[in-house]
Amino acid sequence: MIPRLPEPLLRDVLLIDDLRVFRQTVPVSVARTSGSGLGLLRAGVAAGHRWEQVWLDHDLGDLTGVEDTIGPVVDWLCEQAATGSPVAVGIVVVHTTNAPAGASMVRVLSAAGFRVVRAHAADYLDVDPDLYEAATGHRPRD
Repeated sequence: MIPRLPEPLLRDVLLIDDLRVFRQTVPVSVARTSGSGLGLLRAGVAAGHRWEQVWLDHDLGDLTGVEDTIGPVVDWLCEQAATGSPVAVGIVVVHTTNAPAGASMVRVLSAAGFRVVRAHAADYLDVDPDLYEAATGHRPRD
């Protein structure tokens, strides 16, 4: 008999960011790519889960050279809302340091009916030194 894989652990907060972690220890689901973020969001919808907060970075892969952005996640969230099946999210927190992309994310997600706020990543998040080192080959400077 083939063992069944465990279901994704769905917590109340979802962080989609390639390098950052919350400064304070909070129970959070983390996705490092747009694909894994979509997977967690879809799993949440399938399970009838409500996300209290979804934190979004725009540029996913800056340091790794991987071409990935939050675009597919934002597009999917907006598509779900447009079809009358919005994803259950209390608030979307846009924390990207990419100012033009952040403004666009806020505008598009707000227009789709989501409650959206803009936050400074440095107020809540730190770069994970292990992820940074894996991406660049050296430790981040303090």
